[in-house]
Amino acid sequence: MTLNRIDSRFVEDNSTGNTVKQDFDSVNAELAQNTSDITTVKKKASWRSAEEFTSLNEAFNSIGDYSTLFLEPNKEYLVTSTVVPPKGVTIICNNAKIKADVNGTFTSILEGGSNTDTGFKVLYDLRKATQSRLVGKLTINGNDVANLVGMASSVLTDDVDRPAFNSLYDHIQFNRCARGIYTQKTTVATAGAMTGSSINHMEFFNCIEDFVILGSNDDIVFSTVRSRGKIQINNNTGLKIESLWLYGGDATNSTDGVVLGSNVNVVIDHLFVEGDFRYPILMNGADAKLTINDLLVSPNFSAKAGEIVYIAQPTGQIIIHANPANTQSTPLQSLVHLYIGNATDSRSVIIYSSYPNSEKAFVSASGSTTKPKDHVIIYTTEGELRAYISSLGLRYHYIDVNFGYTGDRPTENVVIGSQFFDRTIGKPIWWTGSDWVDSTGTTV
Repeated sequence: MTLNRIDSRFVEDNSTGNTVKQDFDSVNAELAQNTSDITTVKKKASWRSAEEFTSLNEAFNSIGDYSTLFLEPNKEYLVTSTVVPPKGVTIICNNAKIKADVNGTFTSILEGGSNTDTGFKVLYDLRKATQSRLVGKLTINGNDVANLVGMASSVLTDDVDRPAFNSLYDHIQFNRCARGIYTQKTTVATAGAMTGSSINHMEFFNCIEDFVILGSNDDIVFSTVRSRGKIQINNNTGLKIESLWLYGGDATNSTDGVVLGSNVNVVIDHLFVEGDFRYPILMNGADAKLTINDLLVSPNFSAKAGEIVYIAQPTGQIIIHANPANTQSTPLQSLVHLYIGNATDSRSVIIYSSYPNSEKAFVSASGSTTKPKDHVIIYTTEGELRAYISSLGLRYHYIDVNFGYTGDRPTENVVIGSQFFDRTIGKPIWWTGSDWVDSTGTTV
């Protein structure tokens, strides 16, 4: 049997901590240290185990930038102060846990940018964690310490290495935190702490708020999020969630699931709603955009207001692709509810659904009796429905199907100009408001 020979490798010099290169010495048939100057890659080959140190804090303080730290499988690390991973760290773990000591002293989250939401402390500090990686599952337990955030940046800086930029995390579970993830508010010109980052799987248990992103964060991707608390996304943030499971709420239906602020753009590929909410999604900021590519509502879902999305601001856009309706314990009044403030309200609502044709299944409204400029289009599997707001409600004009035989032609609630393909006569016809006519204007 022939083994492949290693011609060179990079290793850490135990005496200096520097990375050194070893080349194959053909005379002695062994790897020997190369005398070339490679000090510019100092410590980039550091692979250490947290067990080498007396505490997890000491481990992070000792390994240096662009290092790898191994956490013992299923081990719980009790920490008495804030954990600060270095820049570019790779953490490898299998269900390791970081737990806050109730008697510990943790770093305060300082004001940064235009942040005004102060008074919190942080357990896992992202202020140096640019280009960091987490491989495996890590649990961050706040242990009910007052105002303690699981993951945040204690400060915001204006240098190139922004906190948590371009970081990738595999699986994080947050437990018993005041907030699981929190990013401070920034100006539009100053990027937020999570910009360009991705978390593949994220779970929240017994947190007062699951995650709060105050902006401005762009290009954030959360693959799977299981939330039982409140999610807040504010001000100039772009976020994609591939799968969001909302299990939260309370018996009084007083909790909102996801609250969107101004100028956010949120895309949710798959949304599953279960639990007891006031509103599962509250669009509470101007010019917010929300796209739900696949909405599924559990039979056990209960909403105080009977809606999935509530739009409270005069501007905004929402697109929903809804699965067929289930039988909820508390029947849905609508998928989307619009609050009408005045005649200048201008929102766009587009719904794609295979729900039965029912006004209660789509969009409802309340507020002023004035007629706003809202634009509502509802598509079903059988055709297109168009609706506009009149008084406090929505008046639907629709065609159940847009093709069929002569006896299938609709005559009620049909928009003037609607087209129907008559298979009996083999040509398209149009509705005038009283009759069906062909392309020449002749009644057919």
